[in-house]
Amino acid sequence: MFKEAYRAVLTGRAESDVFSRLVLTLRLSIRQVTVLRAYAKYMRQLGSVHSYDFLAEALDDHPQAGRALMSYFTARFDPRLSGPRENAEAACRGAVLEALENVATLDADRVLSGFLNLIDSTDRTSLYQGHERISFKLRPQAITSAPQPRPAHEIWVYSTEVEGSHLRYDAISRGGLRWSDRVEDFRTEVLGLVKAQMAKNAVIVPSGAKGAFYPKRLPENGSREEIQEAGREAYKTFIRALLDLTDKQVRTPLRSQTPGMERQRVLRTSGQQSPTPTMSSAMTGTIPTSSSPPTREPRRSQTPPTESARSTGIGWETHSPPAVRLTTTTKSWGSPHEVLGSR
Repeated sequence: MFKEAYRAVLTGRAESDVFSRLVLTLRLSIRQVTVLRAYAKYMRQLGSVHSYDFLAEALDDHPQAGRALMSYFTARFDPRLSGPRENAEAACRGAVLEALENVATLDADRVLSGFLNLIDSTDRTSLYQGHERISFKLRPQAITSAPQPRPAHEIWVYSTEVEGSHLRYDAISRGGLRWSDRVEDFRTEVLGLVKAQMAKNAVIVPSGAKGAFYPKRLPENGSREEIQEAGREAYKTFIRALLDLTDKQVRTPLRSQTPGMERQRVLRTSGQQSPTPTMSSAMTGTIPTSSSPPTREPRRSQTPPTESARSTGIGWETHSPPAVRLTTTTKSWGSPHEVLGSR
């Protein structure tokens, strides 16, 4: 495991940070650690009050819970598993709940419960397709720590090259993609933009959609052309990651009712997808709303929060809705605020 992880870091297929130690303490593969790292990055975008390092430390200090969380993820999404999947999911989720009972501190309990809530709220993942990039299709309405308003569907993309999020408020939605320079809170930026998009689309289609991506490998002191090319490659990776979770569409004559085909090595956990999603839905496909497993409420401290505090699945957090700021964008690739995709 260590050799595999070391090789992945040297070749740029995995990041080297505080999560890397989980390869040894939890005895997980580097790909499994990448799943936990991706969820932790998403927690930070949701506005977690805990630092990125503390999210890793909570897993490091409670290896039984960390391994149980990864086993539960595998039981839900690994297409290679045989036998009754429902029984395996129930057993692995029960092991997570049992491990959480042995967590001594409130903060660690909230963090680990947050990981469990995110796995519960994931509908599909591209992990088993073999790409370096990983994408997760989520139901934000089931995520206890997600700020309001919560869209119907979201795809979270993580790789060593780019991170990004695509929010969609209905099965048919319209909106574009944005190159963001806000590494810590680009999801907050896109959440404000999608609310404005919903208002613009009121007379076109029922709801709005918006996505943002953050390139992580822009060259330092690079020329305009070099930065442009690095951003373009990050954009391509982001689009490919979105398409990894979208059902294949068969080219057929007009008015044909031929259904779509499932992506290989992508397990769907929430019913059938619309056979004919529109291109304006930003290539994310459609999954009907389904019931979620019971959510475990993390333990609370004895001191009640202030009225301005918001209860989340991973801690108490003061929160104010992000302001919607409409800015004038250009079609020049030189600006990181360029709007990409359909508008």
